[in-house]
Amino acid sequence: MLSNNYLSNFAKLASAPVIAQAFSFFLIPVISRLYSQSTFGEFNFIVAQVGIFAVFSTMSFDQAIVISKNKIHEKLLFWMTIFISFIVSAISLLLFIQFNGYVEKNITVIIYLFFSIYLHGVHMALQGLSFRLGSFNLIASSRVLSSIGSKVSSILYSIYVNSTVLGLLIGNLFSSLFSILILGYKRPAVLISYSEFITNFKLVIREYIQFPIFAVLVDLLYRLRQLIILYYLGKYFGNDNVGSYSMALIILGIPLTLVSAPLNEVFYKGISDLKLQDDILTFFYKVTNYFVRVIAGMYFAIGLLFPFFSTLILGKEWSGIDPFIRLCSLAFIADSLYPFVASLLRILNRQVYTLAYQLLLGAFSILAIFTGSFYGNVNYSLVFLVIGSFMSICFLLVATFSLDIKFELAKFINFRVISFLLFFLVYFVLSSLFMTEKSTWCGILISIFFIFIYFYVSFPYFLRFFKSTRIS
Repeated sequence: MLSNNYLSNFAKLASAPVIAQAFSFFLIPVISRLYSQSTFGEFNFIVAQVGIFAVFSTMSFDQAIVISKNKIHEKLLFWMTIFISFIVSAISLLLFIQFNGYVEKNITVIIYLFFSIYLHGVHMALQGLSFRLGSFNLIASSRVLSSIGSKVSSILYSIYVNSTVLGLLIGNLFSSLFSILILGYKRPAVLISYSEFITNFKLVIREYIQFPIFAVLVDLLYRLRQLIILYYLGKYFGNDNVGSYSMALIILGIPLTLVSAPLNEVFYKGISDLKLQDDILTFFYKVTNYFVRVIAGMYFAIGLLFPFFSTLILGKEWSGIDPFIRLCSLAFIADSLYPFVASLLRILNRQVYTLAYQLLLGAFSILAIFTGSFYGNVNYSLVFLVIGSFMSICFLLVATFSLDIKFELAKFINFRVISFLLFFLVYFVLSSLFMTEKSTWCGILISIFFIFIYFYVSFPYFLRFFKSTRIS
């Protein structure tokens, strides 16, 4: 049984993104005016390339720390993660130099490659340990400082040096560095003796081998998909569209940071402490039903209203971002549900389904890009990305329902949300293709009306969720 301690932990983690995103919201207009669309496109392409190497930086043993029940295993997993991140960063550096050449134009990427991979590994190890210990206040503080520090670093670099991609890369490095400083400040003793290491190493590898096998492959497929999308967007539609897509990901990532990430992290910690499968599934039903209503409402609001104010917030240079926001907001609804299903399958040791999900999603993404290039219209690619996201998550849910567990489809599916989703999909597609300046105010009023109706219909459920003191 789980008490309101879950909501308390969620509130602690969610409070940090609220503060951080409040600063980010006011800093994004500054950054969008300091750095051009093509610079954002170049930055995200570099990050996507480095992300392929970063997949192996922890071998996903940081996730095993969270569910470990043995103190010695926790310590061993922590040091394994640190050591692996250093080895992977060094090997990645050598591979990059070997295949790209140690030339002046690559020196920025080379330096960023090594430090970003190593700092990412250290950060994930410390975060995994903090989750295991329930240090949610510490995690919340680290996220506030890292988010603000990242944005401020990029702004200061642009003001005092220049507005090149290096400023955005430095901001990204400072994000990990600030998190490490906070999480490591009150780190408990994690020293392990040589005899403990020798005795437990094989046991740990045998117990948690599914993490590097499945989690790494899933993460690799996800990052490859992002890299492919960015590469072919730039090839067929130009760097400005890559920049618009990248900025759309930043803006649409705000609800994920505010709600999805903290909710899923506490959810994963919560179900890892449960013993009975029925309790795990009941917990899953309750949390995801609440989450779907909230996240869908947030993305409906952003997708409907943000395009009307995009040039005011980001500047006239970013007028082409509107269809990216409208259509990708729908894809994010489907994509944001994936971590919860993945956490459930991870606990049930059925991670092969998440691997199939990423393969299917990648295939749809490639199809979407080539469809848009065939018709010469990026909007066609975006529409197919939305369709691919929903078909992929539907596959994952159906696969989960088919398991030999008591997973009732009727309990999970919310037909009100689906009906609203279908309406918004049609509305977003039509507005992306046919909206004009004359219809702007009419569109704003219609958008506000439907957002009000959605939350009015969902409000009674929110009340029942927060009034319930126990999940039974």
